[in-house]
This record gives sequence, C-alpha cells and structure tokens, in this order.
Amino acid sequence: MKNKLSAQITLEAAIVVPIVMLLVVSSMYLSLYIHDIVAIKSFGYSAAIEYAEEDFEEFRKKVTAKLKNVPLFVMNIQAECYQEVGAYKVVITFNGISNIHWLNTIINSGDNFQTIQAERGICTEFMYAVEAVCDKLK
Repeated sequence: MKNKLSAQITLEAAIVVPIVMLLVVSSMYLSLYIHDIVAIKSFGYSAAIEYAEEDFEEFRKKVTAKLKNVPLFVMNIQAECYQEVGAYKVVITFNGISNIHWLNTIINSGDNFQTIQAERGICTEFMYAVEAVCDKLK
C-alpha cells in the first residue's frame, strides 16, 4: 500500500507563507521607518535647543555636524539653517534610501521635511512663570 498525501498542505503553505513573510518584513520596515522619523525629530530639536544661544555660523556648523551623526536605517537627511528675527530655523529634509514614497504618504501625509524653530532667548514672562512654579514646588 502506498501512502497518498494530499496536496492541500502544500497549496496552503504556498499561499500562506509568502503572505505571512510579507507582513513580517513590512512591519519590520515600518518600525525602521518610524525609528528614523523619531530620531530625526529628536536630534533636530535637541541640536536646535542646545546651540540656540550661539552665533549663526557656529549654530549652523554644530547643528549640521550633530545631524550627520543621527543613526538612521532607511533614510538620508539634509539640514539647512536659516536666521530669523530672534530665532533660528532648521529645515531637515529626509529622503528614503529605497522607494518609501508610499510609506511617507501614509505616515507623514507626503511631507518629507521637518521644520524646527529655536528661539534665541526666552521671553521674560515665561521665565517668571517657570520661577513661580519652581517656588511653588519648594
């Protein structure tokens, strides 16, 4: 007697395994993309706040240097700094290493830039409010 096996398991595996693998790989790629977006924004804001009291040329050099060291997986970034009245503006443009336009459309509504504005000084009302809160906490 010969063992007869049906091809049902083979057919199911041929359909299900590629779909499951596609979902796993897509979710990994999505997590790397979200990591890069968060890292870009975090490094951009921290650099802008950290160097906001410097003169513009030093600000531009330091922010650009810090943003070149962002650990990214699926994106490349370019930073441009602008000087405005009482503030510096950092525009970070990010492009994917591969074709991530569809992912960018879903998550960022198609925008491939982040604008960060760092005030050069803190307004006195804000300083007094922080001082009042700190005194109240003591």
